[in-house]
Amino acid sequence: PVIGFRDGWMIIGSHAAAVETLFETQAGKGTRWSDSDRFKEFGLKIEGPVESLSYTNTGENIRNMAMAMQQAGMFAPMLISMAQAQSPGQGGPDLQVVQDLLGLLPSIGRIVSKLDFIDATVTVSQPGSEAGTYTRQSITLIRASKEEKAVKE
Repeated sequence: PVIGFRDGWMIIGSHAAAVETLFETQAGKGTRWSDSDRFKEFGLKIEGPVESLSYTNTGENIRNMAMAMQQAGMFAPMLISMAQAQSPGQGGPDLQVVQDLLGLLPSIGRIVSKLDFIDATVTVSQPGSEAGTYTRQSITLIRASKEEKAVKE
């Protein structure tokens, strides 16, 4: 992550390239995200000054989390077994319950992966009608199910 200040603004970005793109766009050299096809999918109408704008790729985040759970669930029980084997008969804690719970992670990961129908979210905050107030619009895109896609085709 990148955190810094420029011209009185605090800037937080996921990586340096994103911040550089922001500066180029601000200088009029880059492509504005609001002109992209991806932004137009949200159908968000923004008029006037914007205090903040955020985009979250929720579907990708869910898929990554599910994959991490599945991978951790495959390796963690094996690592716990190896740790217990290193200290047999030393009266250490019985980690069988922990091992069994971690063994559930691959199944939970498969369930979580089914939640990736939530595609992405854009949130815009703008100054409100009264001093010191703000309004926030948030739009979340939901992917069409396989059945809905088949009907459209």
